[in-house]
Amino acid sequence: MVFHQLQASDRHEHTATQENMQAISYSYTSAISKVSRAKAANYVQVQTDEQIEGTFTIDPELCVPSWMLPSLQPGRGTTRTHLFLESKEKSVDGLIHLVHSRTTLEDSPVPTRTLLEVTAYRGVTLDIFPRSPYSCNHLRFRLKVVVEWGNIVLRIPPDFHGPIRYTTAAAQARFSLGVREKMLVLTQKSKTGSCFIGEWAQPEGEDAVWTGDEIEVTSTSDYSSHKISFTLSGETDDE
Repeated sequence: MVFHQLQASDRHEHTATQENMQAISYSYTSAISKVSRAKAANYVQVQTDEQIEGTFTIDPELCVPSWMLPSLQPGRGTTRTHLFLESKEKSVDGLIHLVHSRTTLEDSPVPTRTLLEVTAYRGVTLDIFPRSPYSCNHLRFRLKVVVEWGNIVLRIPPDFHGPIRYTTAAAQARFSLGVREKMLVLTQKSKTGSCFIGEWAQPEGEDAVWTGDEIEVTSTSDYSSHKISFTLSGETDDE
């Protein structure tokens, strides 16, 4: 098992980086031992055959020296993912904190989205914790999840605002009550679906590019008993 759970007295102080290192990126391709408490990280890349389990605190604006950056993913050009997790044979179970290191966001430039990507063979469970109201607009994210076999369980922050798209071979998509109350269904077919969570944002034109929150999920499992589940983070009643 790749174990990435970091111990701290406060749950919100967990991180995914090595002790006493601040603006850090790291890349692993084999088993990972338990990591000590430290600060937020950026450009985290974990690829392994083992299970990935742990808490990851990501600050997308932490500056990382080029010599510490992981290799670019094939076919991505120069685009780097702020958090990339891949378990080729097992599952991924992660808690994700998105944080901002700035002391002020006034007059700051238009932010780019935090890019998150998670791929696993035997299922994915992710909990993306609520963002601070102070920095929410500067911590919009795009999450891509791909699973070959098993369930996909996503707990999204209550302030999520944007589209969700899913493609499935046989797994059934389900949305909790909290999500359904915020949801506008756009398309619903046997193997694909899309919806918008939050107040509908009228696009400025047909070619307008969405820059807010976004989730794209793909399940290739041919078992109809497998599920794709969307729940609000912290929601207790997911029916």
